[in-house]
Amino acid sequence: MTISQTERHLLPTLHVEPGFHPIERVRLDDDEYARAITNFVIVCTDIVLVNRASRTIYLAKRCSKPMAGWWVIGGRTRAGEDFIESARRSLKRETTLDLSTHRFQFLMIARYWWKDRKQEPTDVGCDDLVFVFAVEPDEAELATAASHLDTKEYDRPSGLRAFGREELVREEIHQAVLSIYDGIFSEPS
Repeated sequence: MTISQTERHLLPTLHVEPGFHPIERVRLDDDEYARAITNFVIVCTDIVLVNRASRTIYLAKRCSKPMAGWWVIGGRTRAGEDFIESARRSLKRETTLDLSTHRFQFLMIARYWWKDRKQEPTDVGCDDLVFVFAVEPDEAELATAASHLDTKEYDRPSGLRAFGREELVREEIHQAVLSIYDGIFSEPS
């Protein structure tokens, strides 16, 4: 899987003004971060691990809100960071897999309005704009990812679990994951 010219054209056009300097990342304390996610749309990248031959996707069991339960790998995009680099960095941070960006296939842009969150007040949701990418790992990469899931966000003993469409529906996995699955395996018209 490589990002084709067509897929690149689906991503938002990035305009970088001459003289742009990398933005220094500053860690916000919990109260500042809670205020930020209450007031701004947060941009993220999600990565779904795929096995096209078996028509399955691999999900990890998140133990952290806003999405606790079976979900894809992902994280926040940093200011001044390219979307594909954000996906690559997030995958590496959460699984230790350091894959070339040419292996990431852009799938879609999604927006999630979550009902609650980890930060106080927990009953106030958050709003995420997400760039979703697919990667097809080999067996060794999949094993590495499963055994190195970030324990701050995932239930590592659950590892990565393969899901086909019927299983996603039967287990009532979040509708957003079903949309991702359908985006990967829909037949071209």
